[in-house]
Amino acid sequence: MRPFALIVALLGAGAARAVPIDRTLELSLGDPHFVRQSYVEAFEVDPPDLCQAEQMPTLEILLTPKRAGEGLLYLYEDGRLEVVRLVVSDPKTPAVEPAASDKAKLDALWKAARAVCPQVEDRVVDGEHFLHAQIPDGLCRAAMVGLLAVNPYPADHLRLVFGIPALQAQLGAMQDQLRVAGIEGLTLTYAGATLVMKGQATAELRHRALKAMWPVTVGRLNVEDDTGDWGK
Repeated sequence: MRPFALIVALLGAGAARAVPIDRTLELSLGDPHFVRQSYVEAFEVDPPDLCQAEQMPTLEILLTPKRAGEGLLYLYEDGRLEVVRLVVSDPKTPAVEPAASDKAKLDALWKAARAVCPQVEDRVVDGEHFLHAQIPDGLCRAAMVGLLAVNPYPADHLRLVFGIPALQAQLGAMQDQLRVAGIEGLTLTYAGATLVMKGQATAELRHRALKAMWPVTVGRLNVEDDTGDWGK
């Protein structure tokens, strides 16, 4: 199978999320956890029935797990979106080992990425894994979408170099996401590796736009806010 066909076949519905998470929190049922934040404009848990989230007078966010499973905590702060992966376990239920099919899929995604990207490798430094990649075009970017969807490196463990065609492909994917989400009146451009958003946007609309673009972003979502009516 050709690399592009293999990438498409492996992506599937579960590979829509590409951008890496900022960090992972492992939680346990019956054990509330405080997320220490200096300030956030807004936050939400997805799916909402995974954890109850409440901001304390100290600005910390109290997470109370409601069921076992995985989800995301979105933190909106000064035009930036931080995404925390939540893994809630039930101490009464034995841990489940990853299926052999999951490992085979990951191996195939690594093979597909190496076939279309000039450099993509996992480097281990002091026991931690870092992803190094050169992403020159849309085909390589598509391979990275699949790889990061099932192998969630923390955002600060990425060392990515983008070519202009890859950024153009990513920009198109973000614009598509805004259209699907029904978000109008915003324009997107790249200034170097920074995404510039222009138009009229309230805080709520800004948050919706960031959340809509996040799943198709390879690498950290760096946004320069150039919208009017911010915060109203």
